[in-house]
Amino acid sequence: MKRILAILASIFILSGCATEGLPAVSDLDEQRFIDEEDESLEFTNINLHENLLTLAMRNPLTLNPLLNEDKTVEKILNLMFEHVAVVDSSQRVLPNLAESFEFSEDGLLVTVNLRQDVYFSDGTQLTASDLAFSINFIKNYAPDRSIYKDTVSTIRSVSIINEFTLVVELFRPTGGQAYMFLFPIISEHHYRGETLPNSEANMAPLGTGAYKFENYTLVRELNLVRNDLHFKGRANIEAVRVLIIDDYETKLHAFEQGIIDVITTDILNFSQYSGTRQTIINDFSTNLYDFIGFDFDNIVFQDIRIREAIAHLVNIEQILNNVYLGSALRAFSVINSNSWLFEESLAVREHNTELARNLFLQSGFTDDTISGYMGREASGIFLELDFRILANEESVERVQIANLLSESLYEIGVRSQVIILPFEEYVERLRNSEFDIFVGSFNFSLMPDFTSMFSSSQIGIGNNFFNYRSQALDSYLHSINIAANEESFVRAVSNVQRYIASEIVCISIAFRRQSLVTDNKVRGVKSPVINNVYQDVHLWLIN
Repeated sequence: MKRILAILASIFILSGCATEGLPAVSDLDEQRFIDEEDESLEFTNINLHENLLTLAMRNPLTLNPLLNEDKTVEKILNLMFEHVAVVDSSQRVLPNLAESFEFSEDGLLVTVNLRQDVYFSDGTQLTASDLAFSINFIKNYAPDRSIYKDTVSTIRSVSIINEFTLVVELFRPTGGQAYMFLFPIISEHHYRGETLPNSEANMAPLGTGAYKFENYTLVRELNLVRNDLHFKGRANIEAVRVLIIDDYETKLHAFEQGIIDVITTDILNFSQYSGTRQTIINDFSTNLYDFIGFDFDNIVFQDIRIREAIAHLVNIEQILNNVYLGSALRAFSVINSNSWLFEESLAVREHNTELARNLFLQSGFTDDTISGYMGREASGIFLELDFRILANEESVERVQIANLLSESLYEIGVRSQVIILPFEEYVERLRNSEFDIFVGSFNFSLMPDFTSMFSSSQIGIGNNFFNYRSQALDSYLHSINIAANEESFVRAVSNVQRYIASEIVCISIAFRRQSLVTDNKVRGVKSPVINNVYQDVHLWLIN
């Protein structure tokens, strides 16, 4: 036990004790963090709960899920708070606290019928008033960086019809309407007036989830016990202890040492793990999309044959195996192929070096030059191709992809230079169009909306670093955002995928995968989902 306590002490020191917005830690508390001879360091849950799951999160500035801005904290808060709707492994929205959603024909009204068997952990029943309160709380009090701020941005007003029915009025149809309900409901009687993130009520949360709040020790640990009123059934694991660990490396060390039971990671990071601990790995797809993009202000890339040639040069299978080490899923479009919205009939360009070379030649370039590199004559001047390929140094994968592309271009006689920069300089180069080709990533939201990346209106102000202009694509993008029903929404998303793939607006590479890695003693884990890896935690078992 004392060895474990010493390791825990080192973790608290390594992870830091940031207390911005929270009361200061006393000298006595500091001493208790690091005094391994102090047997009171044996955490409460070790003595009270034999059936215990130990997790970790960063230091929370609040335990109110609607005010929270931290993704690691959100994962833990999901243990205590159920959402109005959830997504399955195909990212389709399903009712959860809601029993059903009914949409008006014009898509401007949504009737939400709540389940009538849901109770907060203090025994009070969840009602439409709590849902109305939660929506208005996000709209009026949540910070701009709140995880759920965007989910309610299209809501104009809410009207309570009866104890379990609410009508939501929208400013405009939202396309995939049900995606707006991927947020938790908080209790009106517990949270009314509690807008200060670290208020007493906000640091002692009350929810409807599988677990309920027991106690919290500042910058040290959060303890939860199972909620016997959980509408999905009583959780198998009796209690959850959450250690406050502020950085990934320290969290990984804690997992290696058996101090925590679960870690969310990707294979590229986890491959560095050299311990002998027996683990179970549960993979799931993310919406982190890696691609190769062009600067369409460069006249060369306005010729689709050049874009197609480069698409044929990129050896996707090689990249998946050697760069991502099998921890990514091949991307065929801007929608993950595991998604219910994926369009299967897309144009696909497989690796073919000779075809790529011929496409360059068909576009008027020649390699019959003194240097041996491709170029062509323009206005009496011979111009040799020399592409600037941009990537950011923080991503080993993007750097490798940039170098592989440069090598492939060299094979067919096209000169290029790979420019590797820190992220801030990389973004500045993108915004100033100081590149020809770039390797990039977008982390798409669950509700498909590609406006910022591809709309003509976003050149110079959004993330349309491609400088791509197309009235047709703009129209398809707009159709996603105003679709009044599921049929028109699916059709609009399909049209966007087809257009981007056929016109080669960018070259899709991969969607990253992540893994929920658990100790071998943790059983019953099903497929984690992208926005809640603990969605089925009530089914987990500890051997």
